[in-house]
Amino acid sequence: MNKETLPNWDLSMYPGFQSDEYRKHKKEMEELLRSMTAALDNTELWEKDFSSALENLIPTLNRAHDLYETLESYSYCSYSTNTADPEALKALNSLEEASLPFQGVLVRLKNRLAASGTDSGDWEKSGVLKDYIYYLQEALADQKFQLAPEMEDLAYDLARSGSSAWSRLHSQLSSSLKTEWTEGADKTVTELRGLGSDPDRDVRRQAWKKELDCWKSVETSMAAALNGVKGFTHTLNSRRGYKSTLERSVRQAGMSMTTLEAMISSMTESLPDFRRYMKAKASFMGLEKLSWYDTVAPLPGQSEPWSWEKARQFIIRHFGSLSPEYAAFGKMCFDRKWIDAPPREGKVGGAYCIGFPEIRESRVLTNFTGSFNDVSTIAHELGHAWHYEVLKETPALHRHYPMTLAETASIFSETLVFQACYAGAGESERLPLLDSTLSDSNQVITDILSRFLFEKELMTRRSSGELSAEDLNTMMLDAQEATYGDALHPEERHPWMWAVKGHYYSMDLAFYNFPYAFGLLFSLGLYSLYREMGPDFEPLYRKVLQLTGKASAEDCAAAAGLDITQEAFWNRSLDVIRTQIKDFTELAEK
Repeated sequence: MNKETLPNWDLSMYPGFQSDEYRKHKKEMEELLRSMTAALDNTELWEKDFSSALENLIPTLNRAHDLYETLESYSYCSYSTNTADPEALKALNSLEEASLPFQGVLVRLKNRLAASGTDSGDWEKSGVLKDYIYYLQEALADQKFQLAPEMEDLAYDLARSGSSAWSRLHSQLSSSLKTEWTEGADKTVTELRGLGSDPDRDVRRQAWKKELDCWKSVETSMAAALNGVKGFTHTLNSRRGYKSTLERSVRQAGMSMTTLEAMISSMTESLPDFRRYMKAKASFMGLEKLSWYDTVAPLPGQSEPWSWEKARQFIIRHFGSLSPEYAAFGKMCFDRKWIDAPPREGKVGGAYCIGFPEIRESRVLTNFTGSFNDVSTIAHELGHAWHYEVLKETPALHRHYPMTLAETASIFSETLVFQACYAGAGESERLPLLDSTLSDSNQVITDILSRFLFEKELMTRRSSGELSAEDLNTMMLDAQEATYGDALHPEERHPWMWAVKGHYYSMDLAFYNFPYAFGLLFSLGLYSLYREMGPDFEPLYRKVLQLTGKASAEDCAAAAGLDITQEAFWNRSLDVIRTQIKDFTELAEK
């Protein structure tokens, strides 16, 4: 990549943690939480006129959510770009403590709903409540898995020095972990992982070995953190009455177990196709088998890096294939400094998009190194930002969509950018383009399925006791064997992937892996509709996005005429990838 200045984002929505603006919003949030707690504890108020009390509570709850999300977004954005900043960490801890009554409010609300005997028929009669029927129905269903208010308060209070503390340990260790690369020059594990897309195989191998050495050096601490988070999660979910943590995650995902099982079954059946792709790639690269550090590597002779400006123009142009408005939105995100791009010490790895309700804007974090995967990542995160843009004027309770549907717009954007580029590419360009998208799909299907299998085994075994780093490594390698199989070198895999992925270390993000597979395959289903419908698709797409906080995954899909409870849907989406694999193998043989 040519030397160029990569953009840092604009966080001027607050002048700082000590500013009047930040303190004012935090104080208002705390006052709203106190007032809602008092109102929910006032039995006479609810017995007198339940509907009226609920109608008054909902707008206050929306406002409190807006304030908290804005404060939390600012604090986390500041922390995640400089994890060594003590003021940012202090602000996150303080906000976490100040927001603890939120859980109590939600617990009390669910208990009020359960005790009231009201249902959707009563809510339909209210001008306010009729718009919140899905939210209220889900709250009633959640109440069945809820401890007494004082116990839920205690659980979240203990989490601050329990699961949340273990999660912070993982973030601090992983973001500061580094090793010497050349004499006098260090690289962080984030930078080492970025070298997985370097065209030089010797560089990739060296980076992989050094990365593994880094993780091994902290494996005891990482294993303790993972045991702490998963032990806390298992205990709490068992007390709440869930059969398993997976059951809770499926509920959080706004989908049924039937849908998940249909998707996982189709993914498992597709593994031989992905192995065929990996073997064809290995053959093209002159290798007997791919090693871990080859899976996202560019093909030989096709390694021209992307500049930031080239990536910017490419994304904006192909966003325009959906609509001019989408292209204009993408341009605005680049021009108004909504994106933080450069990797650096103290900055967390990966990428994310986060919203600021008070200013109705998003911010995107990425670690740009010049690979096409980085370009896809930017398109992915800007898809999240577009989802937020579509919903920014809606109440907070309608912007809280589940993890599965959260990936719809992001992966659709990736697909849109790839397909538009591929359609205009010459034959010599098609093989590397196919490899780039199949490499991503391989990560989302094959690798995520391995992580799903690992986490299922982890939750089962953690319920009986703690696991050593050696146990975790063995489990991860077993999961990789089950998915990658004979397509990947058995001695050159990644046993420490359990330490790499931060999602494992969040109490509330258990099984965060399968929503990405859902997002990829659901977006391919939507993309197929886009190709059939042309310009008529964009309003339907908006409708689906607008429903994501107001309906189940099954109902959102049904609005587009799709039945995701059947394997047939998932198989049709996977057929799109199978066609790409067929094209790739034929081109590679030439």
